[in-house]
Amino acid sequence: MHTTNNRQYSWVGSREMCLDEISIKQYGEIVIGKYGGNISAGAKKNEDGALVWSNGDWEFAAILDGHNSAESVDLVVNTIQKEYENIKEMMAASIDKVFRSIENHILTIFQSSSFKEKCQRIKGETACLLCVRKENYIWWLSIGDCLVYVFHEELHKLGQYALN
Repeated sequence: MHTTNNRQYSWVGSREMCLDEISIKQYGEIVIGKYGGNISAGAKKNEDGALVWSNGDWEFAAILDGHNSAESVDLVVNTIQKEYENIKEMMAASIDKVFRSIENHILTIFQSSSFKEKCQRIKGETACLLCVRKENYIWWLSIGDCLVYVFHEELHKLGQYALN
């Protein structure tokens, strides 16, 4: 799966591995960089993934680091993509409600019996980092070892970049 337009982007590394290839592209306000690894250092496959939605007022992004196969990355990307309309509607809420709604919705999906059953039928697992920005606020959910950084001039002066 590889979906692209100026507002939506999804990618699973098993279909576009980017081995020995640095890929940097801009989609709307979002810049996405991909590198699948160095073949001469032993890289043979790419099990990573990404999903980005943007409408100018908000962004929703997910990065995934699959282990042992890309099946789990596929599952999470596809599952979240199916929720686009629901999440887009939630993002229209006021700032005091939007992040709680997103959090509850995502946790409900990941904890559902149907999602858990699908997880049991696939090979591998994935770390997953979800980030949502609206106005001057950011919310994130980190499952695993993916990191989120904020590059902002004021934070740079304080030497602050990583959020988690």
